[in-house]
Amino acid sequence: MVYCPNCGKENQDDATFCQECGKNLKEQPKAEEKRSNRKKYLLIGIIGLIAISAISYGFNQNKTYNDGAISFQYPKDWNQYTPDTFNIDRVAAFNTTKGDNSLLSIYIKDAHGEGLEYWKNIQKMALTSSETLISEGPVQIAGVTGYRIDYTYTDYGGGTQEDIIFVKNDKYYDLLFTTQSLSSINSDINTIVNSFQTT
Repeated sequence: MVYCPNCGKENQDDATFCQECGKNLKEQPKAEEKRSNRKKYLLIGIIGLIAISAISYGFNQNKTYNDGAISFQYPKDWNQYTPDTFNIDRVAAFNTTKGDNSLLSIYIKDAHGEGLEYWKNIQKMALTSSETLISEGPVQIAGVTGYRIDYTYTDYGGGTQEDIIFVKNDKYYDLLFTTQSLSSINSDINTIVNSFQTT
């Protein structure tokens, strides 16, 4: 098959003229026409890239949090809010209607020279009789290995929490997700954890 250099229509190999626009398919394009065609295809490519970028931007469902100490991406249906109770170690709090009103609280405090193993044991020992461990294991976050502890609780109407902790530069970080259903916010948790950075 031969494509018309003028309109791009596909023609038979032995065709002399384009079936669509009548362009002579046997004559060699002049150098100026070749440059013109290159410019045309370049322009079409640039327009295509701009369109793809615009569409991708529209599909980006994330906002950015950055307070100078931490930064991360979070879904745009989560909102930062001020909790009713004060905690000196809490640096940020977010909520969403997903998972029947899910919450994220982020805490940072001095690690006092203690490593992840120490803080992991502190968190596990803090589980009360109304809390049941579901699963636990290592997780990569902010360029280090952290630890994830999932548990259910029966106080305050019950629910599920995922606690992601890590230590970096002698700071202890704790991301506490509270929800009725971890599976309903699992992709949101991954977005936050995979983009989480410290300074």
